[in-house]
Amino acid sequence: MTELFIKYLKGHVGDIYVWGAQGETDITEKWIRRRETGEKNAKRAIALWEKRKAEGRSPIAAFDCSGLIVKFLLDNKLIKSWEKTGPEFYAKIQRDIILTGADMLKPGGKMLYSTCTFSKLEDEETVRHLLINRPDMHLIDIKHYDGFSSGFTYDDELKNMHLEKTVRIFPHKMEGEGHFVALFEKGSDGETPFKGHGIIHKQKNTKLATELEDFLGKLNKDTVNFDIENAKDNIMIKDNYVYLCSPYMPGQKGLRIMRTGLLLGGLKKNRFEPSQALAMVLKMSDYPDVINLPASDERVIKYLKGETLDLPEFDGKTGDGWNLFCVDGYPLGWGKFKNGSLKNKYLAGWRWQ
Repeated sequence: MTELFIKYLKGHVGDIYVWGAQGETDITEKWIRRRETGEKNAKRAIALWEKRKAEGRSPIAAFDCSGLIVKFLLDNKLIKSWEKTGPEFYAKIQRDIILTGADMLKPGGKMLYSTCTFSKLEDEETVRHLLINRPDMHLIDIKHYDGFSSGFTYDDELKNMHLEKTVRIFPHKMEGEGHFVALFEKGSDGETPFKGHGIIHKQKNTKLATELEDFLGKLNKDTVNFDIENAKDNIMIKDNYVYLCSPYMPGQKGLRIMRTGLLLGGLKKNRFEPSQALAMVLKMSDYPDVINLPASDERVIKYLKGETLDLPEFDGKTGDGWNLFCVDGYPLGWGKFKNGSLKNKYLAGWRWQ
């Protein structure tokens, strides 16, 4: 394939580079200027075109980087699959994705849409599709870097939508293979209508273990940073692991998911053991039974090493059972407290060696 491509390139030595060109030979100065909007690049292409004419070359073809490659693939019949599933096919998928993403965004939230294609269908037209169908979304400026080009505004509607705030990154101006980038923000009066579908909440017996219900009931609903009151409706239990899922998460049938949601903990013979991940999400104020030590206390290092701690001063000040172990007010992990002693439940893989 490499040798074939090199041979193909040799046959096009003497052709000229014009942005967006796909092998056209009916070239004029006006035609070049319509494509090369920058004066420097336009003069370069025109000068080379005139030089090739003076050399007697005919025909003279114009390509850009992607145009030459596509022409090679077309000439060698290597893109049958692309012809069957070209930009129209992928644009439809991208428009479904971008609408869903916008619906999941909270008011004031930002969303970045990026592609690695030059297709207007997948780039500017997909942005148009979003802005028409989600009027609470609008484009915002992206920090400019040398080599950035503005997105195309080839009609009045796109100009009014401020498509100049989108960015095209061309491989002849910046390193890479070319990209399109658009940054959106949802208005403060926007809505989040997406409610998800097909979420699996509980096991078939539906009843949560008593210890799990009791544990969730102890969390402070006024300070915890997730909706604890509706947590039961969004719990999924899989292989005895308990996950708190987003209410907006779609069904997972047929998908292999590395992380389903927040791992709350595990069930062992209907006993619930909270996870390290949950400890990292909570604040000290989120849980009533807390052991808080200063960083200077030597028992902090013992905890990090996985050792059982003697904590007689907390006897009667905190409840028996699961305690959130904190240092200077910041949670480190869990332990089981009873009779002035804390059985260490710090994650084994994180322990100080």
